[in-house]
Amino acid sequence: MILRLPHAFFVVFYLNFSVFAFEMLLPRIIAPFWGSSYWIWAATIILVMLGMSIGYFIGGKKRLLLSFEKNSMYYFAFLGILSFLFPTISSWSIQHSSQFLFSGAIINGIFILIPFIILVIISAATMVCFSPFIYQRFIKNISHLFLLGTTGSLVGIIVQTFIFIPLFGTIKSFCFIGFIWILFAIAEILLKKKIIPAIITLLILSAFCFVNISDNRLKLPTFFESEKQLSPFGNIEHRLLYSTESPYQWIRIYENTKQNIIELTLNESFVIHSNYYNINPFEIRLNDYLFVGAGLTFLNSVPSDGQILILGASGGTMIQIINHYFPNMKIDAVEIDGLIYKVAQKYLHLDREMKNPNINFIVEDARMFLNKKNLNKNSLSKKYDLILMDAYSGGIIPPHLATTEFFSLLRQNLKEGGLFGMNVPVFTLNDPLLSAIINTTSNHFKHLFITNYDISRLLILSNNPTLGELKTFSNSQTEHLAAHDTYKLLFEEKIEKINLTNYNNSNNNKSEFQAGFTDDLAAVEWIAFKSYSNLLR
Repeated sequence: MILRLPHAFFVVFYLNFSVFAFEMLLPRIIAPFWGSSYWIWAATIILVMLGMSIGYFIGGKKRLLLSFEKNSMYYFAFLGILSFLFPTISSWSIQHSSQFLFSGAIINGIFILIPFIILVIISAATMVCFSPFIYQRFIKNISHLFLLGTTGSLVGIIVQTFIFIPLFGTIKSFCFIGFIWILFAIAEILLKKKIIPAIITLLILSAFCFVNISDNRLKLPTFFESEKQLSPFGNIEHRLLYSTESPYQWIRIYENTKQNIIELTLNESFVIHSNYYNINPFEIRLNDYLFVGAGLTFLNSVPSDGQILILGASGGTMIQIINHYFPNMKIDAVEIDGLIYKVAQKYLHLDREMKNPNINFIVEDARMFLNKKNLNKNSLSKKYDLILMDAYSGGIIPPHLATTEFFSLLRQNLKEGGLFGMNVPVFTLNDPLLSAIINTTSNHFKHLFITNYDISRLLILSNNPTLGELKTFSNSQTEHLAAHDTYKLLFEEKIEKINLTNYNNSNNNKSEFQAGFTDDLAAVEWIAFKSYSNLLR
């Protein structure tokens, strides 16, 4: 076949559309296993750009020019099949490497990750290696070709980000890319007047579409091999009830069949973000550390009809329990992902709280919410007695929610003497990330209580001088909980008081960020990565 100029324009446009759409989709495949931090995006860009460099180099070889023109239909068909198969093949490799890495076997994990790396490079290289041939074939129109190529890149990013990923999901988006490539192949076959091969190719295309776009294939379980590997901790007693994809993350609902608990996880499945106890929904357990630490120990300092702000509400466990024990308190619950609220209504029984006039649900980024509140002068009159933050992405606190500028903004929305509770996912009390965050908060608060509980630490901060000593319950509705074993364990053994005034001068404080984080320099993910690496070693 002799490539015509209009055809060349369209192919160049779609080549660039595909490779940048592919770059936007790739982190969605990785997120359920490794999270969605900027490390993941950086690795994605590096691999795709490396593949493109190899593709441009190979495609520029003169001996390939004739081969491309003669065999373009096979080239397009290969790209289509590769797009259809990519989610299943790559997720198999990532899932196995993730299991090894979290068990400490780093070398084995990286070794199993090699097929995924090779697959990314091959995919990116194959997509662009046809471009040099077209550029040389139509050298007189090269400026138009470059313009169309760049436009295709922009359209690929826009379409995937704002249309396909939120409306159709990751797998359907890969299928769309493959569908167009196979249509290219069919068009080439028909131009060569080969009807039967065109029909066979169309049937293959239909089969791929049916397998990949059917309801059964849209569920995340297709990314795994067995139900055992689906559970948050590799435990067969966890049964997957529901899985979906939002613009921010994968959302999954499990049922712990042994304990009769419904659990919500986001992206990497080894962390439970919200849960609901079917037998006794409001029973306080030790893993409800955020509520036990802040809600029980310190809510006696909050008026019975006080104002509470929750940043990072997730599936609403905190909302439900606080509303149960303190029904007169008014709660503003902020969550960046609105789809979580919809899922929680059905599976975590959040319906009652959604209708409660004392509870206000806000779908927005935590910092943007506080910014808008400050810009609205009328809203400044509404300040909070207690602010609780349990926001993180990819197992790490978002950097813009860990800086001195953010804590300054937060303090402006806190009543004089109010309390701020913050969940910091670290493994030890001497973790450098914890030290850096305490350094940052010490610029705005004087008193700190910190819980020492397993894989996370809860910071309770205030400028209230009466917060010097822990108090027993004064709320008649919660007095019976004072004898609860969970509370006693936390109250008596797991809360440490820190004087923030002297913290920066302490010999035990060896943080690399002595002055704390700022919007300009908040190396949250870098420090967390070092901490996790040390832990694995």
